[in-house]
Amino acid sequence: MSINRAIETQIQNRVKTMPALPQTADHIYRICQSYNVQAGSLYKLICLDPFIFCHTQALFNSYFPKLNERFYSIAEIIIMLNINTVKNYIVPFAQTTHEGILGKTISKNFIEANNKLFLHSVAVGITSRFIAGLRGVDALQFEYYYSAGFLHDIGKFFFIEEAGHSEVGQVALKQMSLYSGLQNVIAFHHDALKFSGKDAEIVRTVALADCWVKRKLELKMDSCEPKFENALINKLELNQAIFNQLENLVPNELKRVSTFIKSGAV
Repeated sequence: MSINRAIETQIQNRVKTMPALPQTADHIYRICQSYNVQAGSLYKLICLDPFIFCHTQALFNSYFPKLNERFYSIAEIIIMLNINTVKNYIVPFAQTTHEGILGKTISKNFIEANNKLFLHSVAVGITSRFIAGLRGVDALQFEYYYSAGFLHDIGKFFFIEEAGHSEVGQVALKQMSLYSGLQNVIAFHHDALKFSGKDAEIVRTVALADCWVKRKLELKMDSCEPKFENALINKLELNQAIFNQLENLVPNELKRVSTFIKSGAV
C-alpha cells in the first residue's frame, strides 16, 4: 500500500505534535516537574514512549544536523544536550496527554487498545536487544537494537487506515530526520529478506524478534510464515539455545517494565 500526497501531508502535520502515550505521560509529566530529576530516570521513561523518543531524537538533530553518520542513544543525547534542555522540550507532549486523561477526553477504550500495541512494541524491542547480545553484538549497539525493535510498529500509533503502518512509520521518521537505520527497520521489517543494505542485520533481527514475540508470547501461531522465520534464523546464524534463553529473559524483563508502568517506580 503506497502513501499518496494527502496522507503524507496528514502524517507531517501530526508528527511534530504527537503527545506522549497514556502509559507514560503521567510519569514523564510528574518527573519533569522536579528540579532534581535524575538523568537515569528520564532516560528510562523516554525509552518507553515511542513519540517522546522520536521528539528527543528530533531535538538532537535540530542542534546537531550534521551528526547523522550513526545512531545516537538517548543516554548520549541527554549528556550532549543537557538534561534540562531535554526535560523542558518533552514536558508539553506529556502534559497534553496528562490533561487529556484528567479531563477524560482520552477514553479508557483507547488506552486499552493502545496498551496492546505498547506492550508488543516493548516486547519486540527487548527481544531484539537480547538477540543482539546473545549473538555477540557490541554492547554499545544494544540500545540501537532495542530502539529499532521498539519503533518497528510506530506507524500503527497514527491510526491511519488508508496506508500501511510500515509506510506511515517510515514517512514519520523521515519527517523527523531520524537515523536512516531506524527508517529501514520500519520500512522492511515485514520484508526483511528483500533488504540487503548495510542495516540488513538489524532489519532481520527486528523481523525475527517480531515473529518470535507474536508466536511465543502472544500465541499468534499463524502471524509469521515458518519459512520466513526459519530463513531469518539461518541468515543470522542462530541456534536453538538462544531461543531457550529468550524464553526466560524476555518475560522477566517485560514483567519488570509492566510493574514500573503500573507503579511509576523508576
